[in-house]
Amino acid sequence: MKNGTVFFVTALIAAVLWAPAGHTADAVCLQIREMIVGQTFVAKEPLYDTKVDSEGIIKLERDKQEIPRGAQFKVLKVECEGGKLEIKLRQVAQKKLEAVEVKFLLTKNERLMPNAIEQFQQIADHVWEEVPEDG
Repeated sequence: MKNGTVFFVTALIAAVLWAPAGHTADAVCLQIREMIVGQTFVAKEPLYDTKVDSEGIIKLERDKQEIPRGAQFKVLKVECEGGKLEIKLRQVAQKKLEAVEVKFLLTKNERLMPNAIEQFQQIADHVWEEVPEDG
């Protein structure tokens, strides 16, 4: 019984000590999710199973289901996992098209930095832009 109590207290202390780091990174992910899910953007590059980091696109697959350069798309979903943000997009079109995925290589440590949102926006600027005022 005593060993179980010691283990429980140790686990509780470890959880409390680790919580701020994980919580902050998750808070940034939630903030990015709130900023972009449901928003419409314009593709600067064809998008299909794309990986991008602060330097630019590091993997760009092409496929008949890709979102073409210049097309508008909606952000459907944002998930954070380890070293990346996975963002699911769907082109705005008359019929429902397949969703595509863009992986933003933004590590958990980078998401803990005070400039995490700005770094995300810098990465996003490589692949999309705001919808112009006229449509």
